[in-house]
Amino acid sequence: MYLSVLIPAFNEQQRIEPTLEHFVAFLDSSGWQYELLVADDGSGDETAAVVRRFAEQHPAVRLLPGELNRGKGAALRRAAAESRGDWLVYSDADLPVEPGDLPTLLAPLLAASAEVVLVSRWLQGSAGVAGVPWARRVLSRVFRWVVLPIKPPGVTDTQCGFKGFRGDVGRQLFAALETDGFAFDLELLCRAHGRGHRVTEVALPVHHAVGSTIRPVRDSLAMVRDIAKILLGSLMGRYGRGA
Repeated sequence: MYLSVLIPAFNEQQRIEPTLEHFVAFLDSSGWQYELLVADDGSGDETAAVVRRFAEQHPAVRLLPGELNRGKGAALRRAAAESRGDWLVYSDADLPVEPGDLPTLLAPLLAASAEVVLVSRWLQGSAGVAGVPWARRVLSRVFRWVVLPIKPPGVTDTQCGFKGFRGDVGRQLFAALETDGFAFDLELLCRAHGRGHRVTEVALPVHHAVGSTIRPVRDSLAMVRDIAKILLGSLMGRYGRGA
């Protein structure tokens, strides 16, 4: 099995090395062939330098530098285009889900029962997320309510930053992606549903990391704009087969 792990990173100099250490420790012990691609999204700190130094000691890790801050969706689009894995996983840089839970995430893909697998914080049996600030909780619930008319049926959590894809499907979806910012997950899932790909969810422990790089006002306004564009695209049938 050849696995590509994609990590978008913006100003993550404090958190990116521990995240890489966790992934490498698990993946080295798994016996899988893998590559770990970190797409720097125009960070203004030492994120790129930290990843570059780490990659010197770990050949499976590769830095994809970016000069401009274009957004998480844009960073992942670049990373997916560079990937070679039979299977793709993308993880936020703050490691919301432990790498040791990768077998559970990948199981539906390996069993050929789905082409896209999501971690859901809202499935029955999910432990939820502890320690989330009230403002983030409110934004999350508002977002879930706003996207109800747009999201694919049966999907309970569009935004958890830990998803798996069959490699060819993931590369096609990311290549078609037009949303650069945080709402990219929603467009990605609309495209997957429109193309007839099977999407399933799994309940895994999700951790909230302190020190988020999200800018609440600016990013929330950008997300509202992107949701409106995705809604329009959905109504116009732009996410169907061949799109």
